[in-house]
Amino acid sequence: MTTGTVGLDVEFVCLQFRKLIEQIAMLSLIAHVEEYAKIQNRFASQWNAKKILKEIEELNENFYPIPAKIDEDERGKFINPILNTDYLSKDDFLELYQLCSSVIHAENPYVQDPKLPRPIEATFKKWYDKVYNLISFHVIVLYRMEYTFYGELFNETGIPRIQLLEKISD
Repeated sequence: MTTGTVGLDVEFVCLQFRKLIEQIAMLSLIAHVEEYAKIQNRFASQWNAKKILKEIEELNENFYPIPAKIDEDERGKFINPILNTDYLSKDDFLELYQLCSSVIHAENPYVQDPKLPRPIEATFKKWYDKVYNLISFHVIVLYRMEYTFYGELFNETGIPRIQLLEKISD
């Protein structure tokens, strides 16, 4: 699909990527309205992803989702992290955030030949795959919760779900 204007198309995709990765960063705070609101307001006015991630990490050092899969052996099914896949790492997060910001805050997208930071449309599939590999099935530790959860966005039912995994501490 296209709007008919390359610059506007690219800006629209970058806006969607940025909104999505901001939500990934905020995921671990979702059960705490006050903390979520504080950080969300900073995203709205600060635009420095490195500082925002640092602030979230100070609240919850395990805030970032971990890509995972379900494995099975003679003992039964278990969740297994898959860190060897090409997923959106924290470093990738910062790179994508900066890239999207440079497009979103660029010149008017309606100009005939917009001066984009680089021909980034060719990287959209790579970024999509990295985000998909991170969030399609992941483990998350919520802020101030003693449990680990897994989230599954894409499954046989087509309905995203979250499930309690285990108690982290007594």
